[in-house]
Amino acid sequence: MTRAPGGLGERFAPELGPAEAKVARSFARAHRGLFLLEPEETRVRFVDLVSDAVFWVEAFDSSTKAGIFHHEGGLCDARLVASSEGVVAMLPGAFFHPHDATPSVRNVLEEARARGMGTHATLDTLLVMEHRLCTLSRVKPSFAYRFGPEKPR
Repeated sequence: MTRAPGGLGERFAPELGPAEAKVARSFARAHRGLFLLEPEETRVRFVDLVSDAVFWVEAFDSSTKAGIFHHEGGLCDARLVASSEGVVAMLPGAFFHPHDATPSVRNVLEEARARGMGTHATLDTLLVMEHRLCTLSRVKPSFAYRFGPEKPR
């Protein structure tokens, strides 16, 4: 909804004040990535494993900050947005993949690149794989986080 032309930010911007409209429109430009998080004292380095972009994020609400500084090390599917003041913030809705799935996720990223998949398609596929991990009994990350066999043509 944030990235589609005419998405929610663009749709509601005319009904908002100038400052709020600017923020709403910035959501369409948010950077979605799969991030390796490297927390420091007051900020976090976000390394995007899909695009190789690196961001320093300092703006967090208190609950998000607590979760990020105490997460178990899994990769984070998130959207980052910059303000006109140069502050990069993480939008609500970040998702952490299980830490023990990281090696399998990295394999999926390599395969997705080889298949020419875009960022959103790759990250959406990873979310489906995580759902498979959570819903199938006794499934290990190495099984859940993999592409299935090719369908015959």
